[in-house]
Amino acid sequence: MLGGSGCSICASERTDIRPDRHGPTRLRSHLNSHESHMEGFRVGGFVGADKLEIEIAPHEVTMEGEIACLGNIVVNVLKTLEVLEGEGPDATVQTVAYAYNVSIRNRFNIFRYDNLHLTKGHPDPHHKDVYDWRTGEQLPESPKWVGAEHWPTLADVIREAQHWHGDHYAELDNPDDYPELMPRG
Repeated sequence: MLGGSGCSICASERTDIRPDRHGPTRLRSHLNSHESHMEGFRVGGFVGADKLEIEIAPHEVTMEGEIACLGNIVVNVLKTLEVLEGEGPDATVQTVAYAYNVSIRNRFNIFRYDNLHLTKGHPDPHHKDVYDWRTGEQLPESPKWVGAEHWPTLADVIREAQHWHGDHYAELDNPDDYPELMPRG
C-alpha cells in the first residue's frame, strides 16, 4: 500500500509468528521462499532492486547485502544459516544469526532487528532497536525484546518497512524514489 496508512501492529508485537517458521528446512525450499517473497515485493512496487549475495559453504550459508525500497529506504541484510546435514540444495539448514537494518539512504536508521548480542535484562538476544529517523537518536522504548518465538523473517521486516513508508509517506523527501545500492566488495 504505497502512500497509504500503515499497519498499527509492528512485527515485534505480532502474535501469529510461529517459532517453526525458523526451524530446519531444506536449502532449496528456503531459497525458493526467499525468491518468491522478493518477487512479490518487486511486483508490488515497494522493492526496486537488491544486491543480496548468497554464499554456500560446507557448514554455513550466508546472505548479505542491500535491498532498495521506496522512500530511499534501504534494508541491510546479514544472515547466517547453519548447515545441519547434507550438502547443496538438499542440505538441511537453519538460521542461527541475523541482522536486518532498515534506514533511509544518507539519513538515519529507522529500526533494526538482530540476535547478534544479548541486551541487559533480556532473556535471549532477539531484539529490535528503534530510532528517530530524522535525528538518528535511539528512542526511549528501545531496544525492545522480541524473543525467540517472535523474531521476524526478512519478509516480515520488509513488510514492516513498507508499512512504515505508508505511515511516513508525506514526511519523506522522496517517497517514490528508490535508493542507489552500494557496490559490494
